[in-house]
Amino acid sequence: NYFLFNSSIDLRKNVLLLIESFINSDAQKKGKVLVITGELKDDDYSQEIRKKIKNTKGIISTGFVNESLKASLYLNALCLLSPTLIEGFGIPVLDACCLGLKCFASDCSSHNEIRELYDFSYYLDIYSPKAHTKWNDIFNNKSLTNISDKDTILQNRLSRYQKFSTKIRKTFKLEISNLINNA
Repeated sequence: NYFLFNSSIDLRKNVLLLIESFINSDAQKKGKVLVITGELKDDDYSQEIRKKIKNTKGIISTGFVNESLKASLYLNALCLLSPTLIEGFGIPVLDACCLGLKCFASDCSSHNEIRELYDFSYYLDIYSPKAHTKWNDIFNNKSLTNISDKDTILQNRLSRYQKFSTKIRKTFKLEISNLINNA
């Protein structure tokens, strides 16, 4: 019963938006948790995050997580959240879509690009980081709380990830090969 943020912690990742949205929602009252992975730094932004987490029930900051724990967090999350202001490639969002994990992300160009791949638009909702009401609503989204058959969901996510991992890897190899051959 948790919402997942998985990324580095810095100002551009907009983690405070998630924390404020979580605080302003009914999620805490309903026993939901916000899990924030990523190492907090020794800067003002991380200090503000620490203070909010300390004063709020239902927010867990894990710090850095290894690949095994990260995989488990993705497999069992209600959804992934990525309200970043600026993003490079958007690997956390890509991972979520490959798993079939619902994802709410900012409207940066890389997230919009990922949304256009395969059937990823079904799993990826895009919001402006300035649309605070939309981000607040995510934590009250009833469709995210009705997970009935957890084992089936886990199996579906794993098999979907394997399918898309293979597909994306093959496409990448083919495109690299074409670039090399045409150089």
